[in-house]
Amino acid sequence: MASSGSNKRPGSGNRRPKPAAVGSSAAERARERVQSQAGRPARGGQQVRRSQGKRPQARSGSRSSAMTAGIFGGGLVVVAVVVIVLISSLGGGGGSKAAGHDPYIKPFPITAQVEKALTSVPGSALASAGTGGTGVYSVSSLGPKASGANIVRIGSVPATGKPVIQYVGAEYCPFCAATRWPLVIALSKFGHFTGLEQTASSPIDAYGDTHTLTFAKASYSSPYLSFKAVEETTNECRPGSVIANSPGSTPPYVCNNGNYIPLQTPTKAEIALINKYDNTTWFGALDSSGPGIPFIVFGRSFAESGALYDPQILQGANWDQIVGSFKVPNTGIGQTILAAAKQYIGMICVLTHDKPATVCGASYLKPIEKTYR
Repeated sequence: MASSGSNKRPGSGNRRPKPAAVGSSAAERARERVQSQAGRPARGGQQVRRSQGKRPQARSGSRSSAMTAGIFGGGLVVVAVVVIVLISSLGGGGGSKAAGHDPYIKPFPITAQVEKALTSVPGSALASAGTGGTGVYSVSSLGPKASGANIVRIGSVPATGKPVIQYVGAEYCPFCAATRWPLVIALSKFGHFTGLEQTASSPIDAYGDTHTLTFAKASYSSPYLSFKAVEETTNECRPGSVIANSPGSTPPYVCNNGNYIPLQTPTKAEIALINKYDNTTWFGALDSSGPGIPFIVFGRSFAESGALYDPQILQGANWDQIVGSFKVPNTGIGQTILAAAKQYIGMICVLTHDKPATVCGASYLKPIEKTYR
């Protein structure tokens, strides 16, 4: 768990995977969503070419009897028999593989090349990125409360104190995968990571195998802010839970009920943040199906639900290609990630009261800072 320095209401949704329609808006496309279960927060989920279902199992491995029985809101539903595709393990460092889909990419230490690219993005590149591209390359920004925007203001900026940024995600989640790139770039301007690893989102989720990083074993230190991260599950579906999707659907296999292998558990305080802010009161229609990941709280002043951009743009790109795109900051992947990073940097500068000046004094950040003040 990255750090400097669960007990949510029970859910009633019990839906087995089925093909999901493509989201009708950028906010929907940049969102992981699922129903809650077993008294823990509804964090992961299925949207955009992914089957819909319940969140990953609790660390204890207990399962809701309602899920097994197929009870929806008290009414008994007869669940059709599905063919369960059993996972088989393949030796070697590439990870395990389930029949019919690509192997899971297990986390490995970040390479020097990727780390250098993330920690040395020049101000000129950030300036050139502007506000991002158009269409699928667009980047979200601060919006009004309950408007459906991905970032909203949840409180005033304290005059004193060290802000805490709290991230909740999961390694299987492609929207979390997209979020980690600009978030690491931004946080690296204010402090230093150790223990970052490279991995990819689940191959049986939307935008399968989106190459990314993971905060699971990372630590972060900074004189200006604290960063805490929870990766709730790995990118691997539990053995026996990989099932065939409906004929013609993408991906062809899905993880039944989002039953990914648990990794880290949010604390009671972190769950309280989720309960308090990741709901329709703050995010409007974006949370109409329940909370989702990634979910980030910035100093109790701003909150983000979902990714700032569409993971679709990362499809087919590996880690080196993604960081290599930063050298072309005015188009494509590079422009989108750097524009998102710039959003985070400007927001964090407001939280730290423009410290350090070497970062926050940049003229290209002033329009963003004005938005967040």
